[in-house]
Amino acid sequence: FEDPNMFMLAHVCYGLHPRAELSGTTIEDERVWGCTVWGIGNVGPMFLPPNGRSAKSHTDGICLNSSVYLDGVQLFNEGFAVHPELRDLARKLGKG
Repeated sequence: FEDPNMFMLAHVCYGLHPRAELSGTTIEDERVWGCTVWGIGNVGPMFLPPNGRSAKSHTDGICLNSSVYLDGVQLFNEGFAVHPELRDLARKLGKG
Protein backbone atom coordinates (compact mmCIF):
# COMPACT_ATOMS: atom_id res chain seq x y z
CA PHE A 1 0.00 0.00 0.00
CA GLU A 2 3.03 2.30 0.37
CA ASP A 3 1.35 3.72 3.49
CA PRO A 4 3.35 3.77 6.76
CA ASN A 5 0.11 3.88 8.78
CA MET A 6 -0.64 0.36 7.55
CA PHE A 7 2.09 -0.80 9.94
CA MET A 8 0.48 0.91 12.94
CA LEU A 9 -1.36 -1.13 15.56
CA ALA A 10 -5.04 -0.20 15.58
CA HIS A 11 -6.33 -2.47 18.35
CA VAL A 12 -5.84 -5.64 20.35
CA CYS A 13 -8.90 -7.63 21.47
CA TYR A 14 -9.31 -10.77 23.55
CA GLY A 15 -11.71 -13.60 22.69
CA LEU A 16 -13.78 -14.67 25.68
CA HIS A 17 -17.02 -16.09 24.28
CA PRO A 18 -17.38 -19.62 25.67
CA ARG A 19 -19.34 -20.95 22.68
CA ALA A 20 -17.71 -19.12 19.77
CA GLU A 21 -16.11 -21.45 17.22
CA LEU A 22 -13.64 -20.73 14.46
CA SER A 23 -15.92 -20.59 11.43
CA GLY A 24 -14.40 -18.18 8.92
CA THR A 25 -16.89 -15.49 9.95
CA THR A 26 -14.93 -12.61 11.48
CA ILE A 27 -17.64 -11.54 13.91
CA GLU A 28 -17.50 -14.99 15.55
CA ASP A 29 -13.83 -15.86 14.96
CA GLU A 30 -12.57 -12.84 16.90
CA ARG A 31 -14.54 -14.01 19.96
CA VAL A 32 -13.14 -17.57 20.21
CA TRP A 33 -12.15 -18.28 23.81
CA GLY A 34 -8.43 -17.72 24.43
CA CYS A 35 -7.62 -15.93 21.18
CA THR A 36 -6.23 -12.47 20.57
CA VAL A 37 -7.14 -10.25 17.63
CA TRP A 38 -4.60 -7.78 16.28
CA GLY A 39 -5.83 -4.97 14.03
CA ILE A 40 -3.51 -2.83 11.93
CA GLY A 41 -4.06 0.19 9.73
CA ASN A 42 -6.95 2.63 9.61
CA VAL A 43 -8.67 3.69 12.84
CA GLY A 44 -11.89 5.71 12.63
CA PRO A 45 -12.51 8.81 14.76
CA MET A 46 -15.09 6.93 16.83
CA PHE A 47 -12.26 4.76 18.21
CA LEU A 48 -9.45 7.35 18.21
CA PRO A 49 -10.96 10.82 18.76
CA PRO A 50 -10.99 13.38 17.44
CA ASN A 51 -9.76 12.50 13.92
CA GLY A 52 -8.80 8.82 13.99
CA ARG A 53 -5.72 7.68 12.07
CA SER A 54 -6.05 7.46 8.32
CA ALA A 55 -4.56 4.51 6.46
CA LYS A 56 -5.34 2.97 3.09
CA SER A 57 -6.94 -0.10 4.68
CA HIS A 58 -7.49 -2.05 7.88
CA THR A 59 -7.07 -5.74 8.57
CA ASP A 60 -7.32 -8.07 11.55
CA GLY A 61 -5.29 -11.14 12.39
CA ILE A 62 -6.51 -13.76 14.84
CA CYS A 63 -4.06 -15.71 17.00
CA LEU A 64 -5.52 -18.80 18.66
CA ASN A 65 -4.39 -20.19 22.04
CA SER A 66 -2.75 -16.96 23.17
CA SER A 67 -0.71 -16.38 26.31
CA VAL A 68 -1.67 -13.04 27.87
CA TYR A 69 0.02 -11.02 30.61
CA LEU A 70 -1.27 -7.78 32.10
CA ASP A 71 1.12 -5.74 34.24
CA GLY A 72 3.34 -8.81 34.63
CA VAL A 73 0.49 -11.07 35.79
CA GLN A 74 -0.37 -14.02 33.54
CA LEU A 75 -4.07 -14.27 32.69
CA PHE A 76 -4.00 -16.90 29.93
CA ASN A 77 -1.48 -19.58 29.00
CA GLU A 78 -1.85 -20.96 25.48
CA GLY A 79 -5.58 -20.16 25.51
CA PHE A 80 -6.32 -21.50 29.00
CA ALA A 81 -7.27 -19.18 31.86
CA VAL A 82 -4.62 -19.44 34.58
CA HIS A 83 -5.36 -16.42 36.79
CA PRO A 84 -7.41 -17.73 39.77
CA GLU A 85 -10.42 -15.46 39.19
CA LEU A 86 -10.49 -16.13 35.46
CA ARG A 87 -9.94 -19.85 36.00
CA ASP A 88 -13.05 -19.99 38.22
CA LEU A 89 -15.07 -18.08 35.63
CA ALA A 90 -13.77 -20.36 32.86
CA ARG A 91 -14.92 -23.44 34.78
CA LYS A 92 -18.40 -21.95 35.24
CA LEU A 93 -18.54 -21.29 31.50
CA GLY A 94 -17.38 -24.81 30.64
CA LYS A 95 -13.89 -23.74 29.55
CA GLY A 96 -11.86 -24.92 32.54
